[in-house]
Amino acid sequence: MLASAARLGMVGPLGGQDLLFSERFLAGGSRTVRGVDENNLGPRDFLGDPAGGQVMLVLNQEARVPIYKWVGGVAFIDSGNIFRQPRDFTFGNLTTSVGAGLRLSTPFALLRADYGGCHGRALQPPAPARPWRTAVVLRNRSGFLGLPAAHRFHDLHHFRSFGCVGASLRNCSKN
Repeated sequence: MLASAARLGMVGPLGGQDLLFSERFLAGGSRTVRGVDENNLGPRDFLGDPAGGQVMLVLNQEARVPIYKWVGGVAFIDSGNIFRQPRDFTFGNLTTSVGAGLRLSTPFALLRADYGGCHGRALQPPAPARPWRTAVVLRNRSGFLGLPAAHRFHDLHHFRSFGCVGASLRNCSKN
């Protein structure tokens, strides 16, 4: 089975005012572009933290296959980014993530485990390269239960959402 999602959002301030940070779009992580740290796409502030933006585009495509009874597998490709202002929007500036995952569908909850990496332009300026990341998300039938819990294989006590692949692909993750 194929599953698709597309999210486009635009917001603007009234009368030339600055848009509050809490009203800006943020993306990246287990619920948007799975190969990027949580809320780590798009423009940065002067400290290097995500600044959010007025425009968001996120595209997701999954191929889902049953494996055994209530166990399933997925292969996914996600693309997206955050843009400071509408005039900054370009399709050529999207970050693309690819990966695979397992789904454990119980009567109580859906447990997702994904492994993915990304390439493309995501951060300005680029951050140092990182390894691929995993994410584990517990979701009940009506919504998410708490925050996504993810970990790096080499640092199991430190919980984070997805990161990016280093090596020859462009980096798209913040330290």
